[in-house]
Amino acid sequence: MIYLITTFLIFLILFEIILLKNSSKIAISTSLIDKPDFIRKFHKKPVPLLGGLILCTIILLNKIGFFIFDIVYLEFEFILFLIILTFFGLFDDKFNLNANLKLLFLIAFFVIFFYLIMILL
Repeated sequence: MIYLITTFLIFLILFEIILLKNSSKIAISTSLIDKPDFIRKFHKKPVPLLGGLILCTIILLNKIGFFIFDIVYLEFEFILFLIILTFFGLFDDKFNLNANLKLLFLIAFFVIFFYLIMILL
């Protein structure tokens, strides 16, 4: 069993490296590139906006793998929380939302999420 888990973890690491190495190509093909505007974004070259999505993918694969190996249980609330925050981050990166709107959404989201968690406990 330990060999299977180790193989799975090595697969995840290799998958993450492949995703990170190809993130520029994926970003260009999906138009998820952040271009500098020199108002709020001061980077010199366009930057792929896929870091959060890649991290979310790796965490989800990790959770699913550990669920398959019966190491931990699959926490639906955590996965839902992660997916919503990831897509909100992508939406914000793509459409450059107002900072006050982002703050309002995140506060409301965390309050609702933690309220629901307390009800489920």
